[in-house]
Amino acid sequence: MVTPTGTMSGLHYATRVAHPEIRWSHVSRARAREAAEVTNGLSFESWFRDTHLSRVSTFFPVCPRVRVYDDSTNDTSVGYFYLTRPVGDTSMEKAAAPWHGLFTVVIGGYEVPS
Repeated sequence: MVTPTGTMSGLHYATRVAHPEIRWSHVSRARAREAAEVTNGLSFESWFRDTHLSRVSTFFPVCPRVRVYDDSTNDTSVGYFYLTRPVGDTSMEKAAAPWHGLFTVVIGGYEVPS
């Protein structure tokens, strides 16, 4: 079992493995923040709110399994995850100082066998 805050417990042979955070640095404001989207639904924040914070709950189960890709130009995936971070909070770090409209997107969770 995994709680919304990321605490994991299992009775026997747990199959989920805690995974270090996955970070994408220097993500443009339009791809990171919903308020800066040029087209609705293209930012990380919009995706996370729709799928994990129940904004479009009729289409997605609670805490859906997601497949994470390391690059948008190929189909090599990092793995399947149940996300535990961000937990209800979509705030993001600014990627550089002085700020140039770039953010660091961070997710964390538990990897599950595919």
